[in-house]
Amino acid sequence: MFFAPALLSFLACRSAPGADVPPPRETGRLPDDTAGTDDPADTGAPPDTGDTTAPGLPVVLGVWPAQADPVGGGGAITVEVSDATDIRSAQLGGASLASLTLLDATHVSGVPQAHEAGEVELRVEGANGWSEPVAFEYWSPQQMPALSTFLDAARGIELASDGSVSAWVDQSPEARRFEAVSGAAPTWAEAQFGTMPGLTFVPTDALRLAAPVSLADAGTSAFAVVRWTATTTTDPTGNGGNVPLTLIGDSVSAYGSFGARGGEIESNHYGGNPYGVRGGSDLNDGTARLIGAAYDTFTATRIYVGNAQTAPDDISAPFIGSNTYDTIGAGWPLADGWDGHVAAVVITGGVMADSDRARLDRWAEQRWGTPTSAPLDGWTRAETTRMPTAPDEWYPRDGAQMVVLDTGRVLAIGGWSPYDPWGDRTTNEVWASDDSGATWFLLLAHDPDPPLSGLGARFKRGHTVGVAGWNGTAVVIGTDPMTPPYLGEVWHASDNGATWTLVGNDAPSEGRSLFMLGTLGSDLYLMGGQENIYTPDTGIADLWRSSDGGVTWEEAPTPPWDARGMVYRPVEADGKLYIVGGGLYGDPTVVTFNGVYTFDGTDWETVLDDGHTQFEATQYNALTALNGRLWLFNGVTDASVELSRALYSDDGGRTWQEHPGGSGGYPSHADNVVALSDRILRISGSLNQNMVYTWWPPAP
Repeated sequence: MFFAPALLSFLACRSAPGADVPPPRETGRLPDDTAGTDDPADTGAPPDTGDTTAPGLPVVLGVWPAQADPVGGGGAITVEVSDATDIRSAQLGGASLASLTLLDATHVSGVPQAHEAGEVELRVEGANGWSEPVAFEYWSPQQMPALSTFLDAARGIELASDGSVSAWVDQSPEARRFEAVSGAAPTWAEAQFGTMPGLTFVPTDALRLAAPVSLADAGTSAFAVVRWTATTTTDPTGNGGNVPLTLIGDSVSAYGSFGARGGEIESNHYGGNPYGVRGGSDLNDGTARLIGAAYDTFTATRIYVGNAQTAPDDISAPFIGSNTYDTIGAGWPLADGWDGHVAAVVITGGVMADSDRARLDRWAEQRWGTPTSAPLDGWTRAETTRMPTAPDEWYPRDGAQMVVLDTGRVLAIGGWSPYDPWGDRTTNEVWASDDSGATWFLLLAHDPDPPLSGLGARFKRGHTVGVAGWNGTAVVIGTDPMTPPYLGEVWHASDNGATWTLVGNDAPSEGRSLFMLGTLGSDLYLMGGQENIYTPDTGIADLWRSSDGGVTWEEAPTPPWDARGMVYRPVEADGKLYIVGGGLYGDPTVVTFNGVYTFDGTDWETVLDDGHTQFEATQYNALTALNGRLWLFNGVTDASVELSRALYSDDGGRTWQEHPGGSGGYPSHADNVVALSDRILRISGSLNQNMVYTWWPPAP
């Protein structure tokens, strides 16, 4: 498929050509040639124009959307050409674009004719002949794998004698009949979505199958092209917890439905109490949109506007009804009906592939005039694996930290677990992975009282201590914050993480907890923390440097930030050491920050001061960097609420965006996060899961 290198550069031309654009012109058929004889009828391929490399031939630079529905009609496509002023015709798969219109000096538009699904060629004709072809795709949701239901307001509509809809027959191979409930039929109109038809529902209308459709255990995706203005925001009562505006539901099950609540999309699940997964905002403005949800079988629910995920993944019971549906426009028991217009509904078994979701988004734009989706970030997040359960078991934990050795081995060190498998909740376990986090094994088992030297020597059990990579090996500094007195021990790893040596006893970690440890070049930096873990007033704002791996230390320039700790951990990027967020622990009072600060080895810079509005302040947040991009994961707010977010910055921390889907899994804090050469690994700090997530940058 052809994708223009700068498609967005001309999208505005589709709706608002400039004042200097010549009046549109209709071409209808190929014009007469200079000899006065007619060109061949438009029934096949463009006529042979001889040498297609002759000067003056038009060049197609792009087309958007690069897709059309096989039945034809719907919206126009826009073609960017080198010079549109003398374009005479355009052909798509051998058929002329209808209503060919000049938009400006480099853009024309036209409406695709009907054609079989598949890839075809698009050409335009200028005064000197035809352009070279570019690829174009005819596609509809009928091509989707595991298609369960596909409803299109231009197809399968059956009307009663009073003009209401008596049935809507879906275009999947199943040809399911959604029939009107007696006395509660929606209406149909030819021009509800621009020039395209649509159905209008009020909350008492519904279309229903004779029997519910059972969905596969592999999950479900439900998408629809809709428009609504209803503002209902109150929780429903007495109806099993369905959302007020139900688009797809199960009339015999109180377990869930998909629709909207006010200006948000909502997928509602009922497991004793109503629970809604929501995404988007201010969507009830009457604009036609593709909205949807993907349910990954009790693992994650994702909400979409077009092809853009609008909220972090939500762990919830991912089903419509008891993994069934039978109703369009109402939920259980035929209540909480849709209040607005519906153009199309697409339901698939299993989670829709990214490529199919992108095609569906382009289809909705071309056919129904939905807005172009916001550009998606190129980074991909996936669940890579889960930590072992046998023969050695990784217990979900927070406060462990990962480090990468020069051999490529990744170590995960220490942590705190409420399952208390070690008798004191904290551990000095060392786990290892030799395949970039795909598999893990226990390298060093828990030792409640390891010796300071000799065989088996190792750091004490603990969590949220200082862990960093230095000169290709691992360094552990300090002791557990809940086990004073706080010590200044410095340990170095050797033998690929299997052997540890005490190299110092007087690091600045002595007398403080929850401090931060990072590296810049070949130097270690220790900073911040607090003297008493339960007293924020004992917070520290300082900076110490070691050039010999923590054996000796010197005080470095005082930082501009207020006393804080709990950034896991300060990260080096672009020759600077970054600190983002952090806070001070207390019981019950906590303090949180969101400032962004850098240190270049000589001077500090305040990139964003505390209190900015780009993202919420947190402590126990995790920070890392790869390919010039900073990442900030999860954390705890000053209201003691854990987050499930993944923020990123591509400009040195000045501006931040939230990655679609968040960090993955449950909200958490004090995560394991580390950057490898080509990816980022994260082991959740949640005490309820043991999943390993990976972020990949886009291919070069």
